[in-house]
Amino acid sequence: MGWQKTFNLLERAKGCHLVTKEILAEIGSGLEGVQTLIDAAFSSDVRTDMDMALDVIVPESLDWRHTDEGSDDS
Repeated sequence: MGWQKTFNLLERAKGCHLVTKEILAEIGSGLEGVQTLIDAAFSSDVRTDMDMALDVIVPESLDWRHTDEGSDDS
């Protein structure tokens, strides 16, 4: 059976961030499969590459209609 939990992550600057420890602190460390999935994702070079790719795919310079959260969430 599935489950769901709502929680907030710490506020960070724009970009890709490692959040494994925060997530595991909220959901518990008994979910090794989740930890493996999250941990397998990113070296610092991959985070830099992802930031670069996302800036190309979704540039902040577009004339965004939805700006409720502010310019850093465009």
